[in-house]
Amino acid sequence: MGSERDAVTIDADPDLNEPVALTVSAVFDAARYVVPLYQRAYAWTPTEVETLLKDVRDARTRSIDGGPRRNDADYYIGSLVVDTVRSDGEVVHEVVDGQQRLTTLLIILSVAARELGAAEGPAPENLQSVLGFEGRPEAEKDLRLLCREGPYAIERVHTAGIRVAAETVKRACAATVDDSAFDDTVRFTRDDFDYLQAHVRLLRTSLPAGTDLNHYFEVMNTRGEQLEKHEILKARMAHSLPTQEQTAFAHIWDACSVLDRHLQVQFPADDRVLIFGADWDGWVNPSAGSLFANLTGALEATAEAPIRDTPLAPSNDPQGLALIDVLRSPPGRDDAGNSGASDDDTGSYGTIVDFPNLLLHVLKLYRVQPPAWSAADAVSSVSLMDKNLLEEFEKFGPRPERPSEVRHFAWLLLKARFLLDTYVIRTQGTAGRDDDENWVLHRARRSNTKITTLSTFGGDSGSGGDPSLQRRILLLQSMFQVTDTRRTGKNFLYNILHWLNSQEHGTRIDGHEFARRLEDMARDRLATIYSPTAPKLLHRGTQVQNYIFNFLDYELFRFASERRGGAASGTEPSPFSGLADRDLTDAVRDFRFRFRTSVEHFYPVNPDQSEGHEKLPHDVCDHFGNLCLLTRSENSTRSNLMPKPKVGQFDLSRQTLKFQIMAKIAEKSTWGEAEIRAHGDAMTSILDSALEARDAG
Repeated sequence: MGSERDAVTIDADPDLNEPVALTVSAVFDAARYVVPLYQRAYAWTPTEVETLLKDVRDARTRSIDGGPRRNDADYYIGSLVVDTVRSDGEVVHEVVDGQQRLTTLLIILSVAARELGAAEGPAPENLQSVLGFEGRPEAEKDLRLLCREGPYAIERVHTAGIRVAAETVKRACAATVDDSAFDDTVRFTRDDFDYLQAHVRLLRTSLPAGTDLNHYFEVMNTRGEQLEKHEILKARMAHSLPTQEQTAFAHIWDACSVLDRHLQVQFPADDRVLIFGADWDGWVNPSAGSLFANLTGALEATAEAPIRDTPLAPSNDPQGLALIDVLRSPPGRDDAGNSGASDDDTGSYGTIVDFPNLLLHVLKLYRVQPPAWSAADAVSSVSLMDKNLLEEFEKFGPRPERPSEVRHFAWLLLKARFLLDTYVIRTQGTAGRDDDENWVLHRARRSNTKITTLSTFGGDSGSGGDPSLQRRILLLQSMFQVTDTRRTGKNFLYNILHWLNSQEHGTRIDGHEFARRLEDMARDRLATIYSPTAPKLLHRGTQVQNYIFNFLDYELFRFASERRGGAASGTEPSPFSGLADRDLTDAVRDFRFRFRTSVEHFYPVNPDQSEGHEKLPHDVCDHFGNLCLLTRSENSTRSNLMPKPKVGQFDLSRQTLKFQIMAKIAEKSTWGEAEIRAHGDAMTSILDSALEARDAG
């Protein structure tokens, strides 16, 4: 199927550009349509298909109820916007808006004609070439199969969305009068089908020659689900590539956009070797040229393959493909082994970034911009705010007239996504409490013919992995994440991706070097908000920044772990010195970062003086030694409790390490000004030591 660049736009012609109301039969009569690559894959659900069938039936019924003069009343179901071009000597309508409805109508004509024994209208077998799809050979084959064989071919349709729509039409045609007595049963009869062809109309409009389609999509796409900015961006970038490379580009883009499963799952097994190596866990394409050569070769082989006769699992089979998994997969190869279903079920993950924001991170990598810790530090660089996605790409992105730049960006996007999957934390579902963040760091690799997952650095038994290193990296990254909870503006993530991408071996990262880099990043960030020469920054009550508490907890974890392993030096501060070894072990063993966002006074600001509790001076109460980080719900329900009763209200193992130290001190003695200042000094010395280590290089 030719692309827009291989076709010639027909000059403005009043007969072509004038909107025309066509019956469904006329829409498909001697016409040829193509759905461009940038359009979404077919995605109508059974509910939407049933709604269309019911609307047609209701319109026919109303025309009958209105008497003989209304029997021929037409029913309009929307518009079809096309860009009319001449390709290979014939007129082709590239579908700009309305492709979901157009595809559904073709499915109805193909299935209902044979199911109902209809004789009117075009023969379905003559519709085989009426609708094509750029970059989706499987969908195109499936529609041709339906046109040839109708409902008898449904079990051999491989594109899940098309198959489900065909099953929905068949079910409605087979429904009896008794079935339709139930509100949720849609019935579609021979009369309904005849009315559909003769009296249901679409308003087909051809855009004027020279219309900027990118701009049209951005401001005029008002029907159905509005195109998102990243979809507009995809269309713009793909537009500069040759046809076959457009398909490869779309596969890369769509695979990278599915963030809740491992990247390898989004590609057919044969392609995984070409992209990720024999074990599916590496990076074998040193350049965009090699990546596109490999993918276009694989796509050409797929396009030449015959239609397969092996049916998918029945739609009611629990082991079959879930529709949403297929619709999320790269277009045209939905069933080629790239779904996250039974064979490659690596589980579903929660991600710390969404796709539009990942694109901005990759754009910064593309521009080779250094990392920064604030927007002020990066005033002339790519903004990590997705509301500016299109504007940022206009300023900093690949130039449309340079296809090599688009290829390089796609290559970098795929590499960055691989690095994100393998070396950046995600979450997995847990049956625990809402704030049980189950942070994981998993890499995917081959296990015979399937994909399995391993801890990125922890490995499995006998694999030579280092569980303590795995946990160290997990804690460092989760420390950043619980501080920067938004999906936008994640400077720490760009710092990580920038470093990973810069490594000589790229996708084989040394875990110890990575952990040291993360610790350096953590100290660098601390230096932007705290300095030993300005200790008052710590004694501001609830105004102290959350990151300081989170960084301190990591340092406490690190020191306690080293002390437990015998690696701590005698000159380091010992905030745990008052605790028994078992207290220390338990505190470190169970610790994890959670989304604690509320700074709390351990000794309350307004104690109940009627019970004899002393009100401390503000400078003591707001001292860093009296502050801790809690969840909002914990803070709101316990803020005025005295220290010992407050401790009794908490599961200590779920609290910060700083809180656990304060709790142990309060339980063993008391908690007053002396304890507050002593604890604050000990904690401050840890922060100061971290910055001294940073300055020492």
